Amino acid sequence: HGGGNDQCVSAGQTCSDPNTAAGVWGDFVCTCPFPQSGTATGAAAACTQDECVHGGGNDQCVSAGQTCSDPNTAVGVWGDFVCTCPFPQSGTATGAAAACTQDECVHGGGNDQCVSAGQTCSDPNTAFGVWGDFVCTCPAPQSGMATGAAATCTQDECAHGGGKDLCVDAGQECNDPDTAVGERESVV
Repeated sequence: HGGGNDQCVSAGQTCSDPNTAAGVWGDFVCTCPFPQSGTATGAAAACTQDECVHGGGNDQCVSAGQTCSDPNTAVGVWGDFVCTCPFPQSGTATGAAAACTQDECVHGGGNDQCVSAGQTCSDPNTAFGVWGDFVCTCPAPQSGMATGAAATCTQDECAHGGGKDLCVDAGQECNDPDTAVGERESVV
């Protein structure tokens, strides 16, 4: 009999009065209906609905081994939950489980092996569970690549390095018998 029930019910919420002593007014509590969440004392509650708690988002994400977040928990906003792949995988999707990938050049050691040798790293198959297929490639003008490890780089001075020009200008063929990187005196 104090208007609390009217405020709660008109908002589609239930009303409770934790203190029914005479003379105590305004302490009624409005509670949002399931699956919504929220309560307020002395007024209608601002209800929210997190799809990751109630609404199926968590089921889709968790069953795929992913985490769930709902960026907009306003009542009536559906399908905006986000599934995120667990580290070291990458990937997110809105409203569904994500297609997770794992790039060994980002997370997995491939980049460490390649970069520490002064090389670039690429991963031709980023599907989760595919390991050891990263490729280390030597920087130009060097040549060489290797799968799953740093490459052994070579440098042919007849192809890159000026040896060919010296030989051709003298009317000769160029042959570099030692293509080890850094070796410079064996142009014949």
